[in-house]
Amino acid sequence: MTSKNYKVNRSLLNYIHSRDFFPEGDAENYRLAVKDLIHYDPIPYGNEIPDFNLIFPDLDMLFGGMLGDFVKVDEDRSGTFRRPYNELIHFEDFDDLNEWRLVVALEDTTFKVYTHISGVKNALDGYEFDYHNPEDWELETVIKLKQNDAIFYRPWVFHSFENKILLCYVLNGEQ
Repeated sequence: MTSKNYKVNRSLLNYIHSRDFFPEGDAENYRLAVKDLIHYDPIPYGNEIPDFNLIFPDLDMLFGGMLGDFVKVDEDRSGTFRRPYNELIHFEDFDDLNEWRLVVALEDTTFKVYTHISGVKNALDGYEFDYHNPEDWELETVIKLKQNDAIFYRPWVFHSFENKILLCYVLNGEQ
């Protein structure tokens, strides 16, 4: 068999980790620009800078190329700077099964993936749980993100981040 006979079933992928997302120095410059000077508003998963979206040209093509799929950046909900609630286990709102989230770490942080003690692995299988009781959750995966690392993940994965500055994007997949 040749490699052209193999195709990744992206519906099975829960996350993809990438290093050195921005050109050298850019992640630190973004962090410095937003760390203390701008007001953050509470959202369900942490605090975000309101009405501020860092969107670059051709992000659809860039992100789609990294994922090996066609995606559309949701410009109204993307390019946001977030300080997550420290290690709050949650999943994020989503409209369809083709969505991805992309987070670029502007500070070293940890991305953790969990399963519920009932055996439920993600919000597609169930989601009415006590997210504030850590004893109800089993740690499945830990990825240490260095500044400028990126992680693509599915919004229905139970996950958490440390309270560090992140740059967040919502990606809608082609159906």
